[in-house]
Amino acid sequence: MRKFTVLLVLLVMVSPACSAGGTKEPAAPDSGLVGGWPVVETLEIPPESPTGEELPQEGDKPVPDFNPFESMTPEEEACLREGWDDETFEEITTFQRPPGKEEEEAMFKCLNLPSPGEGEGPPKQGEDKPAPDFNPFEKMTPEEEECLREGWDDETFEALTTLQRPPDKEEGEILFECIDMPPPPGEPGGEVGEPDPNGSYYHQVMLAYSSDGLNWTVDDEPVRDHASVPEIAALPDGTLIIYYVDGIVDDVDAIRQAQDGSWVDVDFVFEERPTQKAYDPDVVLLPDGRLRLFYFGPPAMGIVMPSEEAHAVYSAISEDGVVFTSEPGKLITVQNVTDPSVVQLPDGTWLLALSRGPETLLASSSDGDGFELTGSETSLGGVPELTLLPDGRLRLFVTGQGGIRSLVSSDGGASWQEEEGMRIDGKGSVAADPSVIQLDDGSWIMTWKRFMPDTSQP
Repeated sequence: MRKFTVLLVLLVMVSPACSAGGTKEPAAPDSGLVGGWPVVETLEIPPESPTGEELPQEGDKPVPDFNPFESMTPEEEACLREGWDDETFEEITTFQRPPGKEEEEAMFKCLNLPSPGEGEGPPKQGEDKPAPDFNPFEKMTPEEEECLREGWDDETFEALTTLQRPPDKEEGEILFECIDMPPPPGEPGGEVGEPDPNGSYYHQVMLAYSSDGLNWTVDDEPVRDHASVPEIAALPDGTLIIYYVDGIVDDVDAIRQAQDGSWVDVDFVFEERPTQKAYDPDVVLLPDGRLRLFYFGPPAMGIVMPSEEAHAVYSAISEDGVVFTSEPGKLITVQNVTDPSVVQLPDGTWLLALSRGPETLLASSSDGDGFELTGSETSLGGVPELTLLPDGRLRLFVTGQGGIRSLVSSDGGASWQEEEGMRIDGKGSVAADPSVIQLDDGSWIMTWKRFMPDTSQP
């Protein structure tokens, strides 16, 4: 299971006609103000605006929840007056009208406010706004800021440091280079906000080989550091490709095997994705040579998804295994599930395995679009990998006690029998998240993840 971090702070200003955003604190509830703004009704002494002028008194007007001009400094006022003429300054700072687009841009620049999100309203009085669990910019030094500004343009710096959006892969690499992210993990039970020492940044992708799918030889050389939940597939031309969750940007990415046996980056593209991120990738090679990617992800930016809520599985399609386009709709929504694994059976039906903690649930579909739970479950382990064997049986690899274990089914996944032994021994650490394919020569290859040796947790 994964922990989702809110990486968006939308603070907006409200006027009688529209909404916009701000980051400054509203006045305290006991300050004699309503919603952080002066009451504009029938008062014996009209309240003053930030410029010392009386606020308009014609009739009752909606009271804004947040006043971005309330704590305006002389420098900020000078900046606004330089960008606006005197009449505009008077009208907007006394809330006679909302700012136009260009006026709003000047306001956000001068007051150092994050740009407002479309359709977002202001924070309601007394309502807690979602906050990120970990803010890498909170204690940023001048040297770190200078490094980031050299690597990012001004617009990117503003968007990322105000948490309007997460960084992409290249931006994330600059972030980690400049701020040395993430900091070393604390002791278990340390302060809230520290990066999870069990998180994907501290994982690495490994390989193992087998002649029979049961007895495996581990390659001690990791394929990729700071990576987790790998999924291996063979393209129609035989090229091996591994999809994984990049621990730096916390999103799906891919590498392929070059002719010399090394693993190189690919320009992975995910078009029209309905989710904020994509986790736990699983790929099926279709009969027509296309690849279908199944994944799990939070539905939208700025939304917290507690683990106990219903989680949806999505899919995408690709002609080349590199550029994927999302398919419409959700395949299945089940409470507290992750890590989908899918196979298509000889009769054309589809079988889906889902992880729910240490358990694995099974679901099926006649067409691969809408899945329903079958009622078949196993408690041997979670983070499953379904594999169709040459004789028509199914093998289910799971992350279980002590490492990677397996079960076999002779009735299409309706029932499962545990196979003796351990497929990959965790050896006191972790061996998890298996993905298995059979090669053309009949041998088997598995990708899996472990903790990076210097950060392994007992």
